[in-house]
Amino acid sequence: MIARVAVDIPLPHLDRLFDYSITEAQAADVKPGVRVRVRFAGKLRDGYVIDVAEHSEITTRLSPLSRVISATSVLTEPQRRLIRTVADHYAGTFADVVRLAVPPRHAATENA
Repeated sequence: MIARVAVDIPLPHLDRLFDYSITEAQAADVKPGVRVRVRFAGKLRDGYVIDVAEHSEITTRLSPLSRVISATSVLTEPQRRLIRTVADHYAGTFADVVRLAVPPRHAATENA
């Protein structure tokens, strides 16, 4: 399975989804809207799963998700569409807008 991830990178030319493979151990927790950590350009970066698919259009070997930060979905489909619309309208990136729209993670709150 493949996760299409919006990686938290504030560069406009990288404002698109990147495909990562999902390991069997992660498969139960990976769904649209969850926070993940991925390796991007040699560094670990946070991101959000936007879509889960069976196959990728990328023909080379995909990097796996480094880890699922939280199995709790923090972005609903309407929120993802709104964030994309706001980013496009105001010439920002998805990462810029999502940083403002989604509060920082609080593990204690998620487990309550």
